[in-house]
Amino acid sequence: MGLIELRDYLRGKGEVSATDIARHFGVEQSAVQQLAGEWLKRGKLSESGGGGSCSKGGGCSGCCSTPVGPFYRWLG
Repeated sequence: MGLIELRDYLRGKGEVSATDIARHFGVEQSAVQQLAGEWLKRGKLSESGGGGSCSKGGGCSGCCSTPVGPFYRWLG
């Protein structure tokens, strides 16, 4: 996954969690956040809900049915 693939994916999705993006591309969430950071710097992406925690307490480990942020939205 590169910047262009991330851009194209986000353009058609509205708001998407980093967890969902990572699953889609088969990469670690940290890779998604690194590439998203480049688009954030350029003002092409917005980020919301960063960090959050699972309803079971502690950080999310993939056990939740609802992904925990950050969430990204393409601004284009």
